[in-house]
Order: sequence, then structure tokens, then C-alpha cells
Amino acid sequence: MVGRRKRGGAGEPGAGTKRTRQNTYTYDKESDKMESAKFSAFYREQKIVGDDDWETFIESLRSPLPTTFRINNAHGWGVSFRDMLQEHFFAQMEDLVIDGEKVNAPKAMHWYPDSLAFSYSVSRPQIRKAEVLQAFRTFLMVETARGNISRQEAVSMVPPLFLGVQGDDLVLDICASPGSKTAQILEMMKADKDRSGGVVIANDADRDRCYMLLHQMSRIYPENLIVTNHDGQCIPTLRKDGAPILFDRILADVPCSGDGTIRKAPGIWKKWHAGLGQAIHPVQLKILLRAIEMVKPGGTVVYSTCSMSPYEDEAVVAEALTRCNGAVELVDTSDMIPQLKRRPGLLTWKVFVGGKFFSSFKELAESDVNTARAVCSLFPPEDGEALRLDRCMRFLPHDQDTGGFFVAVLRKTGAVDASIHRNRVYDPESGRVCVRDENEVTNAPTEKESAIAKKKKKNYAPEIKNEQYRRVREANPAFFKDMCDFYRFSDDFDCDSLVTVSVDGNGAAYVVSKETQEILNAKGIEKLKIAGVGTRVFVPANKRDPEFAARICSQGGALAAPYLPERTIDVSLRDAIKLLKRTDVPYSELEEKAQRALEDIRRGSALIRYQPTEEDCKHHPFTRVPFIFPTMLCTTVVQLHVKKEERNNMLKMMGEGPMELPAKKKAAESDSK
Repeated sequence: MVGRRKRGGAGEPGAGTKRTRQNTYTYDKESDKMESAKFSAFYREQKIVGDDDWETFIESLRSPLPTTFRINNAHGWGVSFRDMLQEHFFAQMEDLVIDGEKVNAPKAMHWYPDSLAFSYSVSRPQIRKAEVLQAFRTFLMVETARGNISRQEAVSMVPPLFLGVQGDDLVLDICASPGSKTAQILEMMKADKDRSGGVVIANDADRDRCYMLLHQMSRIYPENLIVTNHDGQCIPTLRKDGAPILFDRILADVPCSGDGTIRKAPGIWKKWHAGLGQAIHPVQLKILLRAIEMVKPGGTVVYSTCSMSPYEDEAVVAEALTRCNGAVELVDTSDMIPQLKRRPGLLTWKVFVGGKFFSSFKELAESDVNTARAVCSLFPPEDGEALRLDRCMRFLPHDQDTGGFFVAVLRKTGAVDASIHRNRVYDPESGRVCVRDENEVTNAPTEKESAIAKKKKKNYAPEIKNEQYRRVREANPAFFKDMCDFYRFSDDFDCDSLVTVSVDGNGAAYVVSKETQEILNAKGIEKLKIAGVGTRVFVPANKRDPEFAARICSQGGALAAPYLPERTIDVSLRDAIKLLKRTDVPYSELEEKAQRALEDIRRGSALIRYQPTEEDCKHHPFTRVPFIFPTMLCTTVVQLHVKKEERNNMLKMMGEGPMELPAKKKAAESDSK
């Protein structure tokens, strides 16, 4: 979570949280009601919907959110995958009735490119009562683990679509965790066949969320990813040839109060109040201003929140535009994704302070309410029309059965300087808001803030160190030679793409692109706290296996397979099922084709590849994307390195029973139960 975090109680939508965990709140229909007088009074006053629309808006917030997912089209087979879903699953759901209630098949969200995103509503009891729903659930789990499907809220898919990513862009996702939007950006880059060489830096302020982000990204095995651990307000600037490295595009999906997620987090109804948006507003503004600093002139910044409050939406954008003094403009997106319903941004709103609503800071200053309880930037600007705030986009739940969301697309048209960080204050003499004195420092934390930050830091896990990545070839030449001799990479593999962070070069090896290495070699990289890069492909082998220096890890199998022709064994569906069912399979039990491939191959780490045939696809919900499993070739048996849960899910999808455990392991599990 990016920015200074303010911690509330368990499940509280406290300020500073990227996505609060209100869904841990247990909703009891008998004791609680999905309503809030504060919520209703606030949003009626803001007029985000008309009076005729109000009841429909509120009723939509009280209804459960549909399940949504999208297909990864990075490799160009998304349309065939979509058609396979229609044939194997959706067609069987068309006339499905459970307990007298019709179950609707997933529906394509046609505003998403190539209609590769779907929405459907089904309850757990319904899944248990229908075989096709159980099979579809298993299929989603397997394909999500393989990176072919991403389960993601519909409105969460929107911001990357307006970013306009191209294959050769340098992109920053400034508040990246949990990573669904980062994955979209990477997929868009891979899908661009005309351009290549782009790099994505995904940043988050929370150390543990950085590692979760890396885990999520490992499903799509990127070579052009760097994950960093910094506060989004103060990411260090890298330099090349004396000039700062600026980004082509930046996504700022900032921390927010999260009331747009109220459909999946009903605990918000009880805990909501207007102060949540006021508290997080300064952090959001600082993150957006930092993004504007780091983007190239002519580049794009997409600002988004899952909040409906104008304090976190239009107020932040308006203040950033005002401070940039014409160097940034809002982009007209009216002709982009026309099927996607959205509403224009607000030009005016009111600020709730001391139990009253105020239209301007001047009105607040002339009242008997303490002005220290609000900042000037919360209030609507005098020239909202001139700033074109109507070009902002507000997504409301009842328009397309989604969550609430806000998106603004900004284009940098000129240079900005450090003056954009100077706060604006109310001048009682002129009755206007103006910039503070140039000599007054506004960004330095107060003594109280520093003390709080220091105290919180003690409770956090250790910070990520500023470790530097080096080429394996340079870090440990002997280890690198052993690896190359054992695996015999194909000629089109760039051996310099293997990098490591270990001091002696014997640690895990990651594959990164040439352009990613250039970023890793930039001046100032030592200031960047890097959580991970590229895709981990090799890890140190067991010391008991001196024949090979490193083994292939599960995350890197799909990426490594094209470059390891001598250590990749193709198997049939029958052999794939046998290998998934058992921990050890003797060579003699495999089909003749696989046995011949194993005759001359050196024992040790290798890859098993199952490529579904046309005949296989007729009987199973398979795509033409190969299943690739890391394996260990022992003297007489093959050992597949796949987790038990993943094995069982794949076997279910193939219409088979669960994995067979050896007798000793079965007895041990029985005793533990």
C-alpha cells in the first residue's frame, strides 16, 4: 500500500489503504441493514446521480457483485480460448435450472477488447449442485494458476485500457499491488507484435505486498519487469547520460477510502464517514504530483481510485492541474471505448466540515467552524469548466453492474518544477487561495509525523535492501559455465540475460530483457529498493546432485522451454495424466516416444511438455497452449515437480481422479487427521 498508512480497527476502511479488507466483515441481515444515513446525505449533496436515479443507485450498492474474469491475450490465442469456453462450458449453461431458478451463463463484457472479459453470478450452493459449474470452477482455478485467465473486478480492468500502452514504452505502475493492472500492462506489451523493448516498473510501499506482486506476475513469466519497494510520493529518480530517466506512461491507481467496493465489502456501510476521503486526499495528491514529475512531456498519466468521493477524485485532479499551471491537461476520452458507460466528472461539490457543508474555503473561513479541519485543495476550483473536469470519468455501479470507480487521463504538455509541491493556502485579505511563500518548506515532514513514522517502522517487517543485480556470467564464471554445459541453451538464447542478486553468483538466476538490464545499470540504481526482476528460471541444485549446478524452477519452465530443446521431453495426454497422478513414474511405463527421448538425455533437471492435440481438445476444455512441468530425471524414474493441489485441479480438468499418494504418505496423512 502506497503512501503513509493510517491504521484503523480490523476491517476498518481507514485512510491510506489501497484496498481495505472490509470483506472480512461478517454481514448479518437480521442485525444490520445495508444503509447509512451519513453516506446517503453526503452523496445526495454531491449530486453524483440525479434524484430520479438515486433509488436505483442505492439498490445496486446493496446487491452482490458479479464474478468477473478476463483472458490473457498476450500470445494471440485469446479469441480461440474464448470460443473454447463457449463450446465446452457456456453452451451447457444456457438452459441450466437449479431448484427452479435459471442460472445464467457468463456474459461477455463487450467494452473489453475482443470481448475477452466475462461477468457471471452464481452462488456456492448452486456450484455444488451442478457438475458443469464445478468443472468450470476447476477450469478457472487451473487456468488462473497458469496465467491464462485473471480473475479481476470489471472496473479494475478499465485504467490500463486508457493508458494506451505500446510494446516499446517505459511504464511505471506507481501503486501496483496486488498486480492485476500490472499484469494487464505486461500482457498489452507482449501482444504488440510491431514494437518491443518496453519495460514495466511496478512499485508498492508495502514490502509483503511487493512479494505477493512478484508471485502474481510469475504466472505470465515477464522478462521486462522490475518490482520496487518505495513510498509512491518519493520514488528515486534514475539517470542515464546525465539526464533523468522519464516514463512514457504512468498508472497511479492510488490508495483510497474504497467506498466504491461497498458491494463486495458491506462492512463499509457501518464504518463510512466523510472524513475518510479528507484524510487520504493529501497523500493521493502527492502521489499524483510525483507521477507528473516522472512522466515525459507528451506522456500520459492515468489517475484512478475505487472511491466515489470527489475529495479523492476531482479535487485531487483539479489541484494537480492548478499547480502545474498549464503544463498538464485532461485528455478527452469520449471517443475511446464507447461501449463502456461512464459519467462526466463533477465541476462542483461541497466539503463536509464540522457538521456542515461548504462550497468554498472562503465560506468556511467566514463561518464559526475551525478551518484547520480542512485543506484548501479539497474544495472545487473557481474555474472547473476551464480545467475541463468534465473529462474525468466516473463509473457507477448501476450503469453496468460493476463497482464504483474513478479514472482521469492526463497528458503532460510541458515541463514542471519543484514549485508544484508548494501547498496553496487561503489569504483572508484577498479572500482567495494562493501559493505559500517560496521560502516556506511544505514537503518536509513535521516532528510529529517523523516520530509516528519511526514508531510504525519498528512494527513492520525488515525493509527490502538496495541489492544490485549482476550478470551470472560476471558474478560467477565457473557456475555459469557449468550451467551452460549442462543445459546446452539454443543459439537464440542470450546468455547475458541471466542475472543474479547473490554475492557469489551461486543463487537464483533470473531472465531479464536487454532493456531491463539497461535500467538496472542506470545511475542511481543503488537508491532503488528492488524486490525482484524478470522471471526466476534457475535455482541452486541440491548439493547431493553434483552433476548439474542449477535446476529449473516452476515459475520459469514456460519461459525456458523454447531455449532448452535438449532437456524438454514431449509426452502424450496418457503420459501427462500418469505423471500427474503419481510421484514417481518409471521410464518403462511411459509411451515409446517418451522413452526414446529419455534414452540419451543426461539425468537431472528437465522439462515435461504436453501439447494438446486437436483430438484432445474435442474431449477436454484445453487450449493449444502447452502444459509445461519442471521435472527431475532420476536413474529409472521421472519425478514431476508440481504441487499436489495443482496436480489434482489439472486431473479434474482432464476428467481424472485425484493424485495417487504412496502407501507411506497415505498412512502419515491418515495419522495426522
